Amino acid sequence: MLSVADVLRSSAQAVSYYTGAKEYIDTLSLASYFQTLNALPALSKEINRCVVSEDEISDQASSRYMTFVGISREAAQKLKASSIKSFILPDKRNATR
Repeated sequence: MLSVADVLRSSAQAVSYYTGAKEYIDTLSLASYFQTLNALPALSKEINRCVVSEDEISDQASSRYMTFVGISREAAQKLKASSIKSFILPDKRNATR
């Protein structure tokens, strides 16, 4: 994905260059190539928002993922709380008299 973002960034730079030097480039045979470039800025922005590195996806990449992370954290907190309670307050049913 980061490779795609790099290509989109390069396309944006080429389009920007073409826009600035359009009068000169139009006289060359390269003008048609520059005109076919599309930087897709929305896609580039979304990739950069979601992909942190080759091995890591941002926590905010997906609302479904964020919901799962929230549920997992909540479950972990409940488990931790119940483990602490059972350690501190032993079950009276298992106590010997």
